[in-house]
Amino acid sequence: MTVQYGAVGNQPVAVQAAQDFLLSGGSAVGAVLSGFFAASGAYAGVLLGPLSILVTGIGSGVRAFDGRLRQPGLGTKRPRGFLNDEEIPLAARIAVPQAIAAAAVAHAYDGGGPIAEVLKRGIRQARQVGSEARAEILQSIRGQGARVLSSPSVARPLLHAAGISEGGLLTSADLAAVSDLDVSGSAHPTMANWFEAPWADADMNNSEDSESDLASEASDSVGVDPSERRANSWLVDSLLMVLAAVDNRGVFAGAAYEWTTNGIAIDGLELEAPARAVPVMRGITRIAPGYPIPAAVPIAIQVVSGQPVGIVCDPRIRRLDEHGIAQSQFRINRDPATRAVTAFS
Repeated sequence: MTVQYGAVGNQPVAVQAAQDFLLSGGSAVGAVLSGFFAASGAYAGVLLGPLSILVTGIGSGVRAFDGRLRQPGLGTKRPRGFLNDEEIPLAARIAVPQAIAAAAVAHAYDGGGPIAEVLKRGIRQARQVGSEARAEILQSIRGQGARVLSSPSVARPLLHAAGISEGGLLTSADLAAVSDLDVSGSAHPTMANWFEAPWADADMNNSEDSESDLASEASDSVGVDPSERRANSWLVDSLLMVLAAVDNRGVFAGAAYEWTTNGIAIDGLELEAPARAVPVMRGITRIAPGYPIPAAVPIAIQVVSGQPVGIVCDPRIRRLDEHGIAQSQFRINRDPATRAVTAFS
């Protein structure tokens, strides 16, 4: 029997959820979302981290959904800033999560049925590990979508952990802001017929007016040697996760997200946030509030004459260059003529 769908990735909980979703007749987009939410239910350090999604179908073009973290501070004046020798509170390192919003927009774009279907495995996982708080958040997404972050039950704990009164930058305006999440994919600069997220090569220096070594430090990706950080920085351990799927309609979808294993605990939500916001330092131009914080997106989709034929992803590197595409850890190919799917991991 010819297999016409499949899912691969490096987090078993997510891969199993994606495969189950496809087996039930679901779409590739729904499969990667189901996998992401399953991981979010099982582990505290997923839902508040970055998420990038890449999608394409036959003749539909490549779309990217931007769930990167954002620099906090909307709707408030610039704080005075910390001195170099001053201890920086953890609150100042909590960024604005956008993964839920990006997932909701991707689901709406897909039009693949009620969002409850992509959430139910995450709710089940949360309850299996004894986290009723995470289960309730995932349940709330069914009715509120991207607005769940600004709901009192979620916003209050986040603001208590990262608000101005705690030495952080997070505001209610940050939690309500949702924009520019759905964009066209970009052609890979060196590989013909391959596409990636437009922010795959995002500059690490993203200050308002000038480069900032602090911005590069605090925004850096997983895998950075702790000895390279400043003495007063707070390093979290984050693992890069990838997930890719293709469904029997020939739609491909890929997701890259992070699993933070010792993040900043958000009391009342049973979630952990990665320390990715850039604290405002005295005498250094701040990072603009709302600015996306760079994140690794090692995903690429191959489209030939309007037909998507493959997707690759690799959690071992930040971005797929020519060698990365050729030697990627995870790959799914689809023959347009026979519709046969082959998955490699």
